[in-house]
Amino acid sequence: MSLFSQVRFIDPISPAMLEIIQFHDFAWVLMLFVLGVVFSCFLVTSVVPPLFTNKYHENQVLEVVWLICPIFLLGALALPSLRLLYSMEEVNDPLVTLKVVGHQ
Repeated sequence: MSLFSQVRFIDPISPAMLEIIQFHDFAWVLMLFVLGVVFSCFLVTSVVPPLFTNKYHENQVLEVVWLICPIFLLGALALPSLRLLYSMEEVNDPLVTLKVVGHQ
């Protein structure tokens, strides 16, 4: 049963919900990793600014790395997300089939 102050998801019943929870946890880990890298870069550059401003100003290699890293991170999020989306769309031999006919 879900409570008001509950932090985590309720226990999953279906395998699809288990995969959703695992993807959610993976996305959180990736987000915390990015936040940690950005925060540590901020701290290092703010503590010793003269050493880093001259070294990384107009640095082309750093700009290419700064461009390529988000592409890999977005791919790391997009591929499991799309796999999960398409696996949830599959219907595996339902137990009950219901035909509904409507007239106007």
